[in-house]
Amino acid sequence: MLLAYATWANYNIIDNRGSERIERGLDVLQEHALKVFQTVEHAMAEANEVLRGASDEGIRSNETFYSERFKRIHNGLPQIQSIWAFDADGRPLASSTVLPVPPNLVNADRDYFRAQVEQDHGTYVGEVLRSRVGDFRFFVVSVRRPVREGGRFNGVIAVTVLPEEVRTFYQRLALGVADFFGLIRADGVFLARYPSVSRPERLTPTSGFMRATAAQPEAGVYTTTAELDGVERRIGYRRLPGYPVYVQSGSRPAQSGGSFSQPCRRI
Repeated sequence: MLLAYATWANYNIIDNRGSERIERGLDVLQEHALKVFQTVEHAMAEANEVLRGASDEGIRSNETFYSERFKRIHNGLPQIQSIWAFDADGRPLASSTVLPVPPNLVNADRDYFRAQVEQDHGTYVGEVLRSRVGDFRFFVVSVRRPVREGGRFNGVIAVTVLPEEVRTFYQRLALGVADFFGLIRADGVFLARYPSVSRPERLTPTSGFMRATAAQPEAGVYTTTAELDGVERRIGYRRLPGYPVYVQSGSRPAQSGGSFSQPCRRI
């Protein structure tokens, strides 16, 4: 009986410590993610203010001026990678990092652009893409430019964020906190993940995360064998206020080399 009690008590201590670590990780991740998105919101608002009242033709003919103004915004905000303005056809007008912008580039097929054409999504968080200028991966947050006369769509302001920068932060945080962190859209598309995987970072509707958020949309904890790397983990998640995005923090059960002596109930 004493042995059984000691085993039970030890399990609860380990389990509580693991839960505390997950919650502590979520606290840090939520603060970091909100800072990133608030920085992006600030950049988009500043860029729209710079372009206020300017026509597409006026922006193109003064591209150097607008590029420098975008660069000044960008330089003060280390969380972002670049700022772009696109016209109603998805063609770039100005950029904080590329001068001149490629005249034949058309991004009307990108999700962050298509979504804003269909309706005003406010702040839209796009999926991770591979660049057409250079060779790197990024995700894009976009807002509409002020509408034209008659309420016609007038293009978007787009801010790019490098997942690798977010992942590097997660990697540093992993030392002593947890072994898994994620920034993921509500539809199961990862924006950043540690550890990273080579396969597409998108979950199916039957994944543990999608089922858990369907039952508890704001926050929760679940245990699952991950679709992307096959590792069983206990994962906590929280939705970022004002965004269709979640942060995740997780650890492996003890028998898998993590913090817990047995798995929790599956969701």
